[in-house]
Amino acid sequence: MLGRLDERGESLVEVLMTVTIVSIAVVGIITGIGTAASSSKLHRDAASATVALVIAAEAIEASAPPAATCEVGRTLDDAPYETALSSLTDLPDGWDVDVSAACAEVAEIGLPHVTLRATPPSGTSAGAAELVVVPRRAQ
Repeated sequence: MLGRLDERGESLVEVLMTVTIVSIAVVGIITGIGTAASSSKLHRDAASATVALVIAAEAIEASAPPAATCEVGRTLDDAPYETALSSLTDLPDGWDVDVSAACAEVAEIGLPHVTLRATPPSGTSAGAAELVVVPRRAQ
């Protein structure tokens, strides 16, 4: 005597619940992958900005004139610093470094502060970074 086979299948409610649970899990995984990818790009841009700023700061230290005291609040000529940056060829691909100089008060005397701003290839402010360099004082 053969036993009767159970022909009951899954109910519609069970199938819908399974599809819902699997869909939520898949959406969560895809969102996590997207977040990881965007975080990786932000970190890569931050690292490239740091490299660009360090290269530019070293070029300014190596070739710009020594800092002399100046009048606090005065805008300084950017030309010596721009000249130092014009020969840079080893910046990360597509990155640009802009320079501006002003006189700021440091320990009750005025010293030039050179602000370097690294701009990413996209040209947007996302991923841009700034560094302030105080050139060595003339001895």
